[in-house]
Amino acid sequence: MNRIRTRIESKRAANQLQSLYGWRPRPPRG
Repeated sequence: MNRIRTRIESKRAANQLQSLYGWRPRPPRG
């Protein structure tokens, strides 16, 4: 697996997910 991206990228991805899941603070964790 590729190395975990920098925290900034991680936050960016989380922000994008938040935009899609506006109604939810964060995606559900399985």
